Amino acid sequence: MKPRTYFAPHGGLPPQSQITSGRAVFTDAYAVIPKGVMSDIVTSYFPFWTKTRAWILARPLSGFAETFSQTIMEVLPGGGSDKPEPDAGAQAAIFVMEGEVALSMAGKRHTLRPGSLAYIPPGCVWTLTNKAKKTARFHWIRKIYEPVEGINAPEPFVINEQDIKRAKQIADYPWFKHKPAWQKEIDLMLKNGFKLEVESLISKDISYVTEEFVPQRLEEEDFLD
Repeated sequence: MKPRTYFAPHGGLPPQSQITSGRAVFTDAYAVIPKGVMSDIVTSYFPFWTKTRAWILARPLSGFAETFSQTIMEVLPGGGSDKPEPDAGAQAAIFVMEGEVALSMAGKRHTLRPGSLAYIPPGCVWTLTNKAKKTARFHWIRKIYEPVEGINAPEPFVINEQDIKRAKQIADYPWFKHKPAWQKEIDLMLKNGFKLEVESLISKDISYVTEEFVPQRLEEEDFLD
């Protein structure tokens, strides 16, 4: 199955010979931002972010809601931020289109790849870095959280839409369909929004997984058949 891909701007400048007819349009009700206008001359740089630039798609001064913003972030290898969120009252969502980033939030580390979605509740301490060799690009959506009496703020979570689609396909395979243990594990992953075993091993070195974890499971026959 061919993995899904997502559009992300790569910047650059059009040649002087090119007639640029695409323009962004802002009205009181909507905005249209053609991909052709997202060039190098309209990028922004944020404080506390290194090796990073951004294309601002929506912000209060652009005529949108006063508590909402949406930005496409481009983080080079080695870039990122230890203080990405200046407003403790803001909740956020991150959706990765290209590359890979390491997200640390609420004391847990996650690896976000294309198709990954992370929800970051208000007041959550988080950091994001690009430890890979390729440039990463992702949507960063921010909105002021509005508390409701009697309802707790949502918990943080990370999920990948490609994992969900693949998990549902696997659950329907004839071999897995009649295996209660496998169905239980797949349902648990879909319910939690992440793979428990993968998350628990993310802080370990790859040698631990290949030389200790997997051999021990095989020796003890601690795996699903």
